[in-house]
Formats: sequence, C-alpha cells, structure tokens
Amino acid sequence: MRHGLETGEIAPEFSLIGADGMIHTLVDYRGFKGICFCFFTLEGEESKKALDELKILQQQYKQKSIAIVGICIKQEESFRETLKALKGLNLGIDLLVDATGDLSSKFDIATTPHTFIFNQSHCLIYSGAISNGSDNYLSNALDQLIGGLPIKTPWTEPLGREVKPLAYV
Repeated sequence: MRHGLETGEIAPEFSLIGADGMIHTLVDYRGFKGICFCFFTLEGEESKKALDELKILQQQYKQKSIAIVGICIKQEESFRETLKALKGLNLGIDLLVDATGDLSSKFDIATTPHTFIFNQSHCLIYSGAISNGSDNYLSNALDQLIGGLPIKTPWTEPLGREVKPLAYV
C-alpha cells in the first residue's frame, strides 16, 4: 500500500530541533541540488541500518551539493533522551527530532525508515526504501538527479517496521 507524498509535490515546511540544539527549517536547505530526508526511529534494526547508510551517503554526496538529513520520529523515549541519543550517533549529517509527529503526519509516514528525495525546487522526485539489498534505490535516484536524468524508479515500497502511533506530549 502506498504511503507518503506523491511525486512532484512540494516539501512541507517545518521547524525542528536538531541534535546540535539548533532550529532547522526547509529554508536551511535552499541552494542544494537535492535534499534527502530519511525518517527513522531509535528502535529497530532497519532504522539502525538506515543510519549507517546515511553516513555513507553523506560521504559520497557531500561534495555534490546533496543534503542528507535524518528525521527521528520520537516514540517512547523523552525528548531529552532522543536528543542525547542523536548527539551520540556522530553521523556528520543533520539529525532532527519530530517530537510532535507533525512532520511525519505531513509526509504520511507509516513505516521506518522511509526516505524522500527532493530536487533543487523542493519537488519530490523519489520516495521509498533505501535499497532492497541488491539495488540501492537512493543512490540510483541521487546519481540520476545529479546527472540531470529522469528518475527511473520514483517510488518503492518502504521496507522496515510500522511506526507506532505517537504519544504527543
């Protein structure tokens, strides 16, 4: 079943606190050729693997004007615990906390990890899984974006665990 924004939709505006203690907004990513958002939780092997992949992607695409951003959907842990855990990850990317679930709702996140790539105009060009084990959908889409090519596979089924309804605090 398909979840998330549709290809061509504009990225929703947001204002989230990052692991660096700063407020981050969509405007902060103006000027990049592309932005890759990955929604994840601090629970589950799938999200842990996704964070490892994001670190690799950051190293590959940093010099190619691609912003890699992790957005943690706060679950059971407190906001402070979440920030502390994100600081400890030391991934070299912006790690933001969706403490209220508002942004996750705007993106219609049902499974984590769930990735989205937006082009320079902040239009969605890819949504779904990072990879299926043999094909790295995210790298393929980023390479096509950088090369000015159409995205061959603009949507894949997100692979991971279902997101629990958030307890808004």
